[in-house]
Amino acid sequence: MGKNLSKQNLSPAEIEGKVAFAYFRDRISDWFETIGTNKADAYSTFASAIAKPGDWFVSFNYDICLEKTLQQEGIWSLKDGYGFSIPGFHKSSETTLIKVHGSVNWTMPLRSGNPDRPVITSEHCRMLGYANHSDESIQEPFFGAGPLLAVPTSGKKFYISTSFGPRFEDFWDHLWSLTRERLLESDEVIICGYSLPLADRLAREIIFSSIDKNAKIEIVCGSSGLTIAQEFQESGFTQVTVAQAGHFEEWVASNWSGERKHA
Repeated sequence: MGKNLSKQNLSPAEIEGKVAFAYFRDRISDWFETIGTNKADAYSTFASAIAKPGDWFVSFNYDICLEKTLQQEGIWSLKDGYGFSIPGFHKSSETTLIKVHGSVNWTMPLRSGNPDRPVITSEHCRMLGYANHSDESIQEPFFGAGPLLAVPTSGKKFYISTSFGPRFEDFWDHLWSLTRERLLESDEVIICGYSLPLADRLAREIIFSSIDKNAKIEIVCGSSGLTIAQEFQESGFTQVTVAQAGHFEEWVASNWSGERKHA
């Protein structure tokens, strides 16, 4: 890393900042990867009893809890379940998970010949239940540069700065374009656990400009719910409700009939 940074003619302070930023990104990844390996009962219930084929989700989380449980229920696949194609997996996904802030299992390839998108290493394939499959686009020997994440800063950057210039801009543009397209098609949107912070300017612009003003909007955001609902109403949305269950676990419990859909 030091060699590449030195080629950019950066000051010592700028180099220190970039190294600290990379360390912070990697520690975030380690922490959320731990979350992803723990059993989450609410996610399991959601995947087996509430989620259904044809559903799509936009996630601002880095962990892999949701896709792992959806895959276990047989309604999500690595082939195209993230909104982009990954060769080496045969079953098409019945649900779509768009992770607009990145994911702990999206590894940035360094070596030329690899695709200009994150790849899924064999270890991360196994974590998602694919012990005998791999991302066939990976060129060996493989060198990865850590996870592709938009880290939580006041001005999120949807690209990665390298000594050769920015990378993954087109990839992130694709994710945001797909998000906009899906929101334009939706007649019901559930916003769960996302407070629409002012710092997320792009997300806010897409959400408020893409959703039909007559679509049903349900807010599941704890103590922030009423404030978020008011913002939607002031923006012209006509069918906005705040769930009595303020958090994901409570919302799942209140919407679960007691039966498993995908048993």
